[in-house]
Amino acid sequence: TEYTAKHLSDDALARAWAIFQLCVLRENGTVTDDVYEESMRTLFGLGAVEQVAADMGPANHPNTLAVLYFDNQGDAKYDPLRLGLAQMLISDLTGPPEYEIVERERLAEILSELELNQSSKIDPTSAARAGKLLGAEWLLLGSYFEMMGTFRIDARMIRTETGEILHAKGVNGAATEFMNLEKELATEFAGALLEQVADNTVAKEAQTAIMEAK
Repeated sequence: TEYTAKHLSDDALARAWAIFQLCVLRENGTVTDDVYEESMRTLFGLGAVEQVAADMGPANHPNTLAVLYFDNQGDAKYDPLRLGLAQMLISDLTGPPEYEIVERERLAEILSELELNQSSKIDPTSAARAGKLLGAEWLLLGSYFEMMGTFRIDARMIRTETGEILHAKGVNGAATEFMNLEKELATEFAGALLEQVADNTVAKEAQTAIMEAK
């Protein structure tokens, strides 16, 4: 366990296995609490074991999406749409029982805690941290701008744990057509969400079958 913690902590799978070993060894009395805590600090590169839980956040809930504030890459007069676009997408995506959408109050609370609610841009690291704290398996985020009379919105759905882009969509139109552009995005990502739910279901059934076979 000490070897795993010291030499394999950069590998996510090895780290998870080391955590499992540590828990088992502490429960059966093979290692002391001091050894357990020191190994946990080594695994996560932290100064105190209490920081581990704070950094990890809650486990991601399957089939849950968090819609983050969009980045305004153009005229500052459109800054209010950062929040407005996110709230509209939350409302239009909420409803189907197959997946859950993080409530806007919870989103505002976490972004405020991370001091991202007033930031003009949410970088990938900040987005991943917000997603973990929100307990979301997926994140929907993006950007928008206006240029020469054309309003452009780019959105992408990513997996919180890996940053993998699962679906992306860009829409164009006049600024006066903003409501229609948002509806188009909502329809697009509602379909993408249902596809991800279906993939999760197939994977879960396959995993169950494998475990039963074993």
